[in-house]
Amino acid sequence: MAADMRISNVVAAIMCNGIVDQIDNGTAGTGKCEIRTGAPPATVETAASGTLLTSINFQNPAFGAAADQAPGSQAAVLGTPSNTSATAAGTAGHYRTYDRVTTPVGVWQDTAGAAASGEGMELSNVNIALGQAVSITTMTVLQPET
Repeated sequence: MAADMRISNVVAAIMCNGIVDQIDNGTAGTGKCEIRTGAPPATVETAASGTLLTSINFQNPAFGAAADQAPGSQAAVLGTPSNTSATAAGTAGHYRTYDRVTTPVGVWQDTAGAAASGEGMELSNVNIALGQAVSITTMTVLQPET
């Protein structure tokens, strides 16, 4: 028998907040994301792939409260997270987030793209040069209701 589970908007908001609140888990430092080249690995538990272009620390808290998207809920990163100096050159393709515990397994990963691309993370520039400043212009997490 195939399952057809559905969740309410209230539950979608609780789930979305739970996901983004995990970034603030731990007691040392702040959560962060790593921006890498290429497509994301099959799962967040899979070893990171692609060239690490830069690592960007979030503020604490990292994300605002989830807002109703009818259907679903969405939370957006707070501030304009950035890094002043990329550690490698390449084209950004995906990112992975980590909590403050900095365990080797990330919290979530998604695609990265240029501003207005509709990707999970939008950057000021996806063609990153060594030493370049990199800024996240938009980063959201969406939890659908269905």
